Amino acid sequence: MKNLSLLVIVLLLLPALAACNLAGTPTKTTGAGEPEKIQIISIPVNSLSQSTGMEQGALTGGFPFISQQPQGRFKGKFNPAFYEGLEKRGVRAAELDAVDFWRLKDDPRLYDVIYLRGMLLDQFKPRGQGFLESIAYSLNIPVEQLAILRSWVEGGGILWLEPAIYVSSYDYKFKKMDDARLNHLVQTLSGMSLDGHRLNVFTERARRTDDLHVEPLSKEILFGKGEKPGEIASINEQVGSLLLQQTDYIGIYMNIQGTPIISSGGRVYASYIPVGKGKIITLAPFDYQDSYRDGELFRMLLLSWALGGKN
Repeated sequence: MKNLSLLVIVLLLLPALAACNLAGTPTKTTGAGEPEKIQIISIPVNSLSQSTGMEQGALTGGFPFISQQPQGRFKGKFNPAFYEGLEKRGVRAAELDAVDFWRLKDDPRLYDVIYLRGMLLDQFKPRGQGFLESIAYSLNIPVEQLAILRSWVEGGGILWLEPAIYVSSYDYKFKKMDDARLNHLVQTLSGMSLDGHRLNVFTERARRTDDLHVEPLSKEILFGKGEKPGEIASINEQVGSLLLQQTDYIGIYMNIQGTPIISSGGRVYASYIPVGKGKIITLAPFDYQDSYRDGELFRMLLLSWALGGKN
């Protein structure tokens, strides 16, 4: 009877003993028949994403790198000394639809720069003749908050706009857009004003390979030695080539009729106006990742100038 009781106890303990072995350090048997311990190193699930974020660098995680192209593991092509000025300054920036306007009203130093990316056709909703009002309406920003934004710019803020409207091949295929409607939209935008200044509006069209697909557009803008592309000397001297990339069928690009920053072949690609102590800057979304053009350099120079540099 005692032996039977002992056998029952052993049978009951076997699952627990097996569970303990699985939870502990696994073993394997060596050629000598002795168990060998194997160490398992566990890696937290979120550690890989944290590592990637650190490698990418603080400046390339957002503004001024706000191209439509994916950022990937882009770290910048210059040596660390090139970025030291902006790193030390600690640029505070926010995308327009993510701004905390009520905090901004109480603390105008909350941001140095507020910026805007391009929009898809369905996202943009024209409203009257005010371009900034149409942008605010499209992003569901109330008029009270728009007034805070204007006051912030007048007090010294930088409003950095890369206004573009992208029309896909799908929009043409499913009759959301055609050439007649496109011309009407361009005319509507050309009739708008931003802070009392009209807009330069132009379109770039990629090649459709079929009803739903296009061949991406890459347009290089070159500046010869000694050429003066705009009115900011520090940019004139250093920027020689820019790239405008477009993956959608049609891009509608806009900039303010103010002081040219980048122009080529009679077309203005970037410009600005002073507003009180601040500035409104508008530019085409030039690519910054291409190592053989000056897109990254252009953005860094423009940001540095906007935050206090001189012509």
